[in-house]
Amino acid sequence: IDFLLHTKRGHCEYFASALALLARSIGIPSRVVAGYTVSEFSDVGGYYLVRERNAHSWVEAWTGDHWETFDATPSSEIFPADRRTSWLGGVVDWLGASWSRFMDWLLERELSEVLSALGAAVMLLILVRFIRFRRRSVDPLQRQLDDGVGPLPGWVALERSLKGSSLERYPAETPEAWGKRVLSTLPSLGGEISQLAREYSAYRYGAEGDPADLERRLRELALRVKRAPDRPHDSAAASVAN
Repeated sequence: IDFLLHTKRGHCEYFASALALLARSIGIPSRVVAGYTVSEFSDVGGYYLVRERNAHSWVEAWTGDHWETFDATPSSEIFPADRRTSWLGGVVDWLGASWSRFMDWLLERELSEVLSALGAAVMLLILVRFIRFRRRSVDPLQRQLDDGVGPLPGWVALERSLKGSSLERYPAETPEAWGKRVLSTLPSLGGEISQLAREYSAYRYGAEGDPADLERRLRELALRVKRAPDRPHDSAAASVAN
């Protein structure tokens, strides 16, 4: 109830529970289901990857003759469909799985066999650490786009460009509603903000569009908004002036 009426933000369990509650309130039998959403395929290992962060909750509703699946969580909070992990990420995952299999193998062998395999194990460990170090140097945006989770940094930057002003985005205000409000108050850039808000909604909730291109345009627009001559003054500064 608090999620529906007040906070209006949260993780998948909140969305699923709220949807089940609303369905039951109008007489539709429903239940919350917990599991994993798996769509990331490793070309290196030739298998699908199931990660802890893939844990997810959704709803099943009885439609009269079978249970139908419904998911109220924004799509980019789940995982893009048919996603393939990067080559580097695939190697890291394959090495991790190989290490686990190697440790199981060690438990079943004699001490002499274990000692003869230690050299290979040490080399494998060094290789894993090296690849993980290289992975940390990858552009943070690219890592986020690979993971497909959370708002784009450019969208966060655009929101911050108007933070503290009369056009600051309200909690739980949808991107499109915010864009329309800005459009009527910020003549110079309101049209662009409104357009990008629509595109961002399509990406955030429908996994549509090119996130890298959208990220670039959002960041460029955020910089121009900060310098816009008709940008509203910060609320705190306006109060002091009055």
